[in-house]
Amino acid sequence: PLSPSRVEVARRRAISFDVTLDPDTAHPQLVLSEDRKQVRHGDTKQELPDNPERFDTEPFVLGTVVRSWRSYWEVRVEEKEDWVLGVALDSVGRKGQLVMSPSKGFWVIRLSNGRSLKALSEEVEVLTDIKLPSKVGIYLDCKEKQVSFYSVDGENLSHIYTFTDGPGYEKAPRPIFSPWNNDAKPLRVLSITL
Repeated sequence: PLSPSRVEVARRRAISFDVTLDPDTAHPQLVLSEDRKQVRHGDTKQELPDNPERFDTEPFVLGTVVRSWRSYWEVRVEEKEDWVLGVALDSVGRKGQLVMSPSKGFWVIRLSNGRSLKALSEEVEVLTDIKLPSKVGIYLDCKEKQVSFYSVDGENLSHIYTFTDGPGYEKAPRPIFSPWNNDAKPLRVLSITL
């Protein structure tokens, strides 16, 4: 029989979501791979149209709009010392400084300086006693209004954090990514195979 952790992995992966990064939302200093599965911080700002969808101050990019009640995706964060991952509403502001919290349409965790992992809830929570992940699994449950984060190690998931005030399906939630600006190492959206 499968161990409970393997059952959990199989269940989440059965609802895996094929995320692609939306170039129209990418901050001009972010460089997307041709397959739109990888993002890194570039050396210079690209000359891109300043459309309403594009982040202009913060180094973020959105993924495809979630089209199901429950979705799961994984991101390789290995060797990155700073990053932000999670879920944002399609309607979030993209211009100027952003306040990242659920009341502003963001459900994200952030790694800073390669050691400080935080949940950017209404009151920022420092997440202690958590082994820093090389892969992060993100599970969005629009029925239960939860956004959960997991450290993925092979077939095992270790819970990192769950927001219990997540978005409903009608709010058009989207994956959000930031490789931040400390190095050129990429974040990579992974293809999940059963």
